[in-house]
Amino acid sequence: MSFSNYLEIIVLDCIFGKILYPPHELVLGLSRANPQDDESGLDEPSVADGYARVQTVPNDWYNTYQGMVYNQNSLDFPTATGDWGQIKYFVLFDASQMIIYGELDPFVSVSVGQKPRFNITRIQVTLD
Repeated sequence: MSFSNYLEIIVLDCIFGKILYPPHELVLGLSRANPQDDESGLDEPSVADGYARVQTVPNDWYNTYQGMVYNQNSLDFPTATGDWGQIKYFVLFDASQMIIYGELDPFVSVSVGQKPRFNITRIQVTLD
């Protein structure tokens, strides 16, 4: 799991009192390839194949426990109308900027007619 360059700057600015950063939205996305901190490598499925990012709310996430945050509700994506391929990474966005990404273990293959669901505690975020 990693932070994007964008989020690293925000965290430092928050620590040093330069800004307050309450994200207005936290949106879950998927990637077939490993995103990099600058968002290069991000490979989301096509909207034409029924893919859409999933809006989350604070109650979708447990409070931090032992340095980790998990989803406390199932997070459901729309039904695929085309093949999305092998999904290897989850990606969290603040509005439109990628802020966090991490590898899914195991990977998820999504074919036509499937509705990807991430059950409780499947998405895990930690600071290392």
